[in-house]
Amino acid sequence: MTRAILFITLGLTTVFSANTFSQNMSEKNTEQKREIRAVQKHQQRAEKRQYQTEQKRHRAERKNQRQKVDQRQHRTEKKSQHQRIENRNANSKQRRYKAQRKHQQQEMDKNLRKKDAVKRNFRTHKEFKRMKKRHQNVQRRMHHKPSRTYFNDRKTYRQRGYRHYRQAWYLDFFYDRASFYDRYGYYYGYFNRIGYFFEGIFYRYDRHYTYRDRDRVRGRGLFDHRYYRPYTYDDYYGYDDPYYRR
Repeated sequence: MTRAILFITLGLTTVFSANTFSQNMSEKNTEQKREIRAVQKHQQRAEKRQYQTEQKRHRAERKNQRQKVDQRQHRTEKKSQHQRIENRNANSKQRRYKAQRKHQQQEMDKNLRKKDAVKRNFRTHKEFKRMKKRHQNVQRRMHHKPSRTYFNDRKTYRQRGYRHYRQAWYLDFFYDRASFYDRYGYYYGYFNRIGYFFEGIFYRYDRHYTYRDRDRVRGRGLFDHRYYRPYTYDDYYGYDDPYYRR
């Protein structure tokens, strides 16, 4: 009887001990699982925060880049707008200048008729100097000014003549009525189909110096067969054609 009781108590104790051991193991497992889950949640939160901060930084960088691109585009647009305004103003100035010059040319063409032109009575440079000297003597007696010839005043404008004219010169002479100085320093001014200005006098064309042969239009002087560069030529500067250098 006592043995049976002992066996029963031993069985019960083993059963109770096994149950308690299993309960302890399950509790330990649950604690470990909780700890692992907490660590995982902490890692997930940290990763989420890092991802959010990276996204914020990425958005901020993209925003800064967009702002920089917009600023650059704004600057370029502003610059191009200023350039367009400047070009428009320059073109309008040039148009006004060309219209004014054309109007002046038309007025001079209207005013300078055949009746206003003088016939040339000299052929060579010596004859012109002699005539100029007589004219200067008369002027000196009239105004009592010291003797100072026009030729000496124009010495600084003397330039070298060329055997052939250039296309840029021809365009400037033909369209803009450009003036020039010859190698003696004499001034050749405005011209039209009737005549030309030479030393402040409007002369008619003759067979030695004609508009039809385009001697005047190409810049040829009265006293030689050389051609001279226009005194001012801006629009056709640098335009050169090898055909006209023959």
